[in-house]
Amino acid sequence: MLIYMKYCSYCGSPLKEGAIFCSSCGKKVDIIDNAGGNISEEAQLAEDNEYETINVLPGDLPFQLQTGEKVHAIVTPEKNQFIVKFTIGLVSGLAFLYLFLAVILLIKTNPNDMGIAVDALVIIGIIFLVVILITFFVANIAYNKYYYWITNHRVVGQRGIIGYIIDSIPLENIADVIISRQILDRMLGISTLVITPMGGNMVSALGYGTNTFSGSNVFQALLPDKAVDIQQMIFNLRDKRKKETGRVI
Repeated sequence: MLIYMKYCSYCGSPLKEGAIFCSSCGKKVDIIDNAGGNISEEAQLAEDNEYETINVLPGDLPFQLQTGEKVHAIVTPEKNQFIVKFTIGLVSGLAFLYLFLAVILLIKTNPNDMGIAVDALVIIGIIFLVVILITFFVANIAYNKYYYWITNHRVVGQRGIIGYIIDSIPLENIADVIISRQILDRMLGISTLVITPMGGNMVSALGYGTNTFSGSNVFQALLPDKAVDIQQMIFNLRDKRKKETGRVI
């Protein structure tokens, strides 16, 4: 039997069997096969993934479900990678400050007083290590506060340290879902999923340091394959929700 390979009509990358979103560019595509034919919209809709509903009791969620709302996924970050990234995000600024002070002290100090400068740097370094240990402890606490829920109505995020904050983005208001892998993500073998709302942008969503952990629209410390699956799920549910609400753009 002759099997035709399917390709993304936007970037030309090969598509997995049954996929309606490109794993390379993330676009929902009109699937074009190498026989030159287009799959009809009805056939494409028939290939849409139907996601199982997670049965949760009202007390299991820190927010109230809307009428007709169902939970399709509960997402948590990868623990070790999250803690490392969170810790680095908090102490990176202090590290640059320490290096700056070290350079200034070594340049400005009289050679005869260099021993005093070195002692001062050692003391500052010990304080810095204590701060890192405290930050590592805080990161462990923060990890237990980070949850994301994907429903057929919205994406909900929770984050915090002592308490927690919850906010959400309606599916029909999502403009794009982007997978980001900055240098630290690549070193840790993870991806960051950025949900861009209408009128938003990726730069403001990602930010730097601890800012990357401040929004529910940024899914932290996901394994790369998991990030792609979640991206496709959100795209799929978003398009269905737009049709339900009449907000097809």
